Amino acid sequence: MNWSIRKTRSRGGGESLSERKNQSLSDLQKKKSRRKKIFWAVLWFLFIFTGACLLVHGLIWSSWFQIKEVNYFGVDRSNEEEIMNYLVSDIAGGSWLQRVLSFKHILAWPAHESWQRPVFLPIISKIELERNFWDRSLNVTVSEWQPLGIWCSTGGDKEKCGWFNSDGLVIQKAPLAEGSLIPVVRDVSGKELKLGKKILESEEKTANLLSVFKVLFAEHIPITEVRLERSATDEIKVFQTNGPEMYFSLRFPANLTQGPIHALRAEGWENLTYLDFRIENRVYYK
Repeated sequence: MNWSIRKTRSRGGGESLSERKNQSLSDLQKKKSRRKKIFWAVLWFLFIFTGACLLVHGLIWSSWFQIKEVNYFGVDRSNEEEIMNYLVSDIAGGSWLQRVLSFKHILAWPAHESWQRPVFLPIISKIELERNFWDRSLNVTVSEWQPLGIWCSTGGDKEKCGWFNSDGLVIQKAPLAEGSLIPVVRDVSGKELKLGKKILESEEKTANLLSVFKVLFAEHIPITEVRLERSATDEIKVFQTNGPEMYFSLRFPANLTQGPIHALRAEGWENLTYLDFRIENRVYYK
């Protein structure tokens, strides 16, 4: 029996050796190309990341961005250091960028900002800030309250005095005062004096007290002292250099008292002891 041997191809179509080699070379080239792309991508990422770090470093620590000068305008009775401390504390509570850059960096400050009645600075009614980027400077404009008189209180261990403004707000500490050209209110009711607070607990009483000063200033009365003996009675006494004592009530405005004061003074009141305006629309004198 004769046997014959023949080469057969596998069903489904096999590949030749050369074809398989070409396939392997193509896959290898694709892998090399992919590795090269990954390498350049990582290299570019490191380059960009390093550049960004250098840029941030330059923005934060470069001397070019440090503030060179702070200019203050309108500062009279207030203190520049206290103003800056207030602004810095407000900026410190701002955005994360401001906290990172610190207050010495020009970019940490807003281009323009204002503060109305800043807390802890009762002498100041308004602060305006303007940033000059190219000059690396800050312009701080301050509007201060103008003091109307001195309020002295016996509340606490010893007498304390403070300047108050036309709104009846205690704006600044004042020296112990006696009779002078500046009106002095002496509160012997025992109420404690506090900075930034009203001199009286009621807005109406404060307005009525200020109306007394308005009348006295209009008549050019040389006041030596205004005394509030008991706040519960809502009554004050006014002492002057040459003339009778005057009694006013804080329950109503003193605007209508100017006419009688002017008339009695014109007639000559050197011999009078007091003028009593504690009843509305009435005047009693002796």
